[in-house]
Amino acid sequence: LLVMAATDPLTKLFNRRRITEIIEYEITRSKREPRMMAFLIGDIDHFKSINDTFGHSGGDIVLAHVGRLIAGAFRLSDIAVRYGGEEFCVVLRGCNESDAAQFAQRLVREARSQGVRLSDGQSTQFTLSVGYACRPSETERAPHVESLHEVIARADQALYRAKREGRNQAVAAFLPGSMASI
Repeated sequence: LLVMAATDPLTKLFNRRRITEIIEYEITRSKREPRMMAFLIGDIDHFKSINDTFGHSGGDIVLAHVGRLIAGAFRLSDIAVRYGGEEFCVVLRGCNESDAAQFAQRLVREARSQGVRLSDGQSTQFTLSVGYACRPSETERAPHVESLHEVIARADQALYRAKREGRNQAVAAFLPGSMASI
């Protein structure tokens, strides 16, 4: 029952309720054991048109496929979550900005190359837009140590920037006050 309560039945990834628990745990843990973390928030581009073209069952097949893609793309220490609708979040433990960029770009690249066979024999392709943000460890010199909620909000803003700038790409969210802020 606990696994069912924390898992999205369609994608087999953790659900949004579980990410809240994970964030609370990571906040407590980061006070005892400082380390970097990164958050990726991804969204299936033009998902409504997939549903409109292939029906909700076709959309569900694409969602399940993306869940498998995400689950297979990351390390065992990372946590993948269906954040809501066609949005996904990945918590990358111990990752710096460069690592997060590599993970995000690889995910976008792999999604672009995927084909999904639907139950009626048709196939479709999809792309992902990803925003990512890194939270420095508490021991690093930073003007402000962000809460994990603030880092997720920055990753979400970067996702919207990726959408505005053409989709099918990964975009970084920079620390507040940096010269390259969004």
